[in-house]
Amino acid sequence: MYSYVFDDATALPVDTDGAFTYTFHRAGDHEIDRYDPRGGPYDETARHVVVGADYTPVPPVRLLDTRHSIGVTTTTPVAAGADLVLPIPSVAGIPAADISAVVANVTVTQPTAGGHVTVYPDNGASVPTASNLNFTAGQTVPNLVTVPVDGGGVVFHNGSSGTVHLLTDLQGFYGRGGSGFKPVSPARVLDTRSGLGASSAGPIAAHGTLALILSGRLPADATAAVLNLTVTRPTDHGYLTAYPHAGAVPGVSNLNFTAGQTAANLALVPVAGGKVDIFNGSGGTVQVVADLEGYFGSAVSGANQSYVPDGPARIVDTRYGTGVPKAPVPADSSISFYPHWYQTCSTSCPLPVGAVLNVTATQPQKNGFLTVYPNEQTVPNVSNLNFTAGATVPNLVSVADPGLMIGVYNHSGGSVQVIVDEEGYYIAPQTWAD
Repeated sequence: MYSYVFDDATALPVDTDGAFTYTFHRAGDHEIDRYDPRGGPYDETARHVVVGADYTPVPPVRLLDTRHSIGVTTTTPVAAGADLVLPIPSVAGIPAADISAVVANVTVTQPTAGGHVTVYPDNGASVPTASNLNFTAGQTVPNLVTVPVDGGGVVFHNGSSGTVHLLTDLQGFYGRGGSGFKPVSPARVLDTRSGLGASSAGPIAAHGTLALILSGRLPADATAAVLNLTVTRPTDHGYLTAYPHAGAVPGVSNLNFTAGQTAANLALVPVAGGKVDIFNGSGGTVQVVADLEGYFGSAVSGANQSYVPDGPARIVDTRYGTGVPKAPVPADSSISFYPHWYQTCSTSCPLPVGAVLNVTATQPQKNGFLTVYPNEQTVPNVSNLNFTAGATVPNLVSVADPGLMIGVYNHSGGSVQVIVDEEGYYIAPQTWAD
């Protein structure tokens, strides 16, 4: 008979000489120690088991808006170099102790100087060397963020020399009792310029809504779709909101843009009746492109992968030679790199079947876009983030079947510097045996 001690803070030793079941409260790489309670020493070789969490989408809701004292007590912007702590004691009735990570769309607006924002768990750790959003003075920039809530909240660090206002719209959370994930090879499901996925070619009208039919792409029990949304040729500034079909337009945004801008952002959108709606919250028309990157649903439908938070951690920075040679990515060329889990995970770790990365393009010489893909595969005909000459643009990226190395292809006529921060990964169902 042995006694097992788990690294979960709420765990108690389990005495057994047979099979047993234990449920961890959060996803991650957990350590299991074994010893003989009759006086024997601890087993010197600790066991490890990687535990994933399933996803539960929620109706989008605004948790933070420093302009209007939502989530905070004042309308004061976040000061230069300062931190803002947003408590998240529970989501949809689930306490923070049982939540591995939340998914939220974070937007920076009215910054008085260029810089970046880093979002990380409120667990007493120092600010990680990573960024979620990069911006210039006066710019409004959104990005989807997946952040652990270890400690019962998240921290927003303003890495600039000026003030910023922050908005945070909750999209869902990873925990117990949700839906598994199924990544797919990126596929274009909407392009209003050509009429793909729409009733006819043409932009979405001002304050208009487009119903995107995904029933031919998703199983009937899909709960949410992972879409990379891109706006192009907008005739006025505004925003896009993606939400379940036939529901009321929520008071949140997925993607903000200015007139003439091409911008992209990843969205995890709840599905209703095999459809999602896309609302154009601007006074002008806008062309929209959507690439399907995966879905959440039941194991029967193939969605049996679970999420493991692993970051944020910087793994690539071509400006300084982090993870790759110190040089920008040349025009129409690619770089490849090892993800964080390959460098740090023990030999017992499962090979991830999906990667979640925050990718940033900076100092591009010309307009273009980046495509992130498994390095062993052909570059797919999709975009993950679009940029203009001289701009800095971030976007969250989901990569299916990444293998041992991941590639980033620069589709532009000039060089571009690339930054990659790992946020986590997906694993297939696992079993553990002593």
